[in-house]
Amino acid sequence: MRADGAGATKELLVWIKAQAARRGRTWHYSVGFDVTEAVRDAIVEVPTQVWAPALTSDGDVRRGAQVTEITGLLTVADGWPPDMRLMARTEPLHPRHRKQASEVEHQRGQRFQATATNLPGHHYPKLDAFHRNHATVESAIKDGKDLGLRRLPGYALAFNQAWCIVVAVACDLLAWLRLLALDHHQQLSRASPAILRRVLLNVPARLVRRARKRLIRLDNAHPYQADLILAWYKIHALAVPP
Repeated sequence: MRADGAGATKELLVWIKAQAARRGRTWHYSVGFDVTEAVRDAIVEVPTQVWAPALTSDGDVRRGAQVTEITGLLTVADGWPPDMRLMARTEPLHPRHRKQASEVEHQRGQRFQATATNLPGHHYPKLDAFHRNHATVESAIKDGKDLGLRRLPGYALAFNQAWCIVVAVACDLLAWLRLLALDHHQQLSRASPAILRRVLLNVPARLVRRARKRLIRLDNAHPYQADLILAWYKIHALAVPP
């Protein structure tokens, strides 16, 4: 179970352990942890050689970001699960985080983050990458806003409810389009709705007739011509029964 800092409560983590034991299962959690003064002091105490390069969700090295474990460097309050481990992460301090950054973060030019988890293993980069994958929900919410969720069209509740249903359908179609038709292209499979509108809809093309058929001829100079044709064949294969 993964969550951001809102999930870092004693009650939630204890509930996870209790419910798992009641069902005879093993449940793991990975939640954001509040970076208090004690956590900052622990991060500063970590020797340079102990830090490991952080990884992206694709397994590539994330430049400037490092991770390690700080469980033994600080004492947490009573009530937290006894098997809870604390991971630390540092990354270059982005301008949008400077206002909330502490003095030590300003001095080091780094942003401190912490994670509480009971996941096994000591491959800290993989544990960190696994935790950070939960943030994909933020991208889904952003896509929903781009598809019409940003502003409701009317004052009537029923009208706005119908609008939200239509937006939800659009989000589903977008997700399936990326998964089934654009999975061959790394950028297009993650592109925002605005980019996909520009790439898929604003395409120079001509409607021609040939052999009693109507054909759409794409411009050879379009950078995504081959990708669009392949996506169309995938959609057609899904739509036409074998």
